[in-house]
Amino acid sequence: KIFFLENSRMKMKKPRLLIIPNDDLKAYDDKGHSREERNSYFNPNNEFDVSILGVKDKSKRKFNYAGFEVYPINRDLKGLWKVLDNINPDLVRGYNGGWASELSGRIGNKLGIPSFTSVHDMDATLSINDVDRVFCVSETVKNKCLDIGGKEEKLKILYNGLDLNVFKDYRKSDEVEELNIKYPGKHKIL
Repeated sequence: KIFFLENSRMKMKKPRLLIIPNDDLKAYDDKGHSREERNSYFNPNNEFDVSILGVKDKSKRKFNYAGFEVYPINRDLKGLWKVLDNINPDLVRGYNGGWASELSGRIGNKLGIPSFTSVHDMDATLSINDVDRVFCVSETVKNKCLDIGGKEEKLKILYNGLDLNVFKDYRKSDEVEELNIKYPGKHKIL
């Protein structure tokens, strides 16, 4: 958060975040995510005013998705800068260290705004160097990014979150006996 607050435009209002998903939005629907889950995924803690650049979406007109404005654009990116004038983002996020990260970096550089991505797996590409900040979910992922030529100063570890209201140590609860009956065996893997 502090990294992005360095941009003075964001100190006055809720920051406007442009998201570039690496999948079309239908993929989130196909996974069965509720509107609340999608909203939480794209805008945890409701800290941003979010718009989505729908590069892989088939619609020709702006539409609403889980409470966010989606601006469809062709894969050839024709008309991109006009769309960005309408959105006027304060920062841009490309998902998952691939082509979306590359586009995020290009947009950030052109508009003079911070750009970032997150890497959750071992499939990052050199496009991670196109953005200002890369959030890696583990030391292993960060090392993989370094191995492919990622720049150390851009890489930060941001571990996946855990909701302790959902996940808890059942060994310390009254429910442990019920769990052992339901799931017999020495080892239980989640």
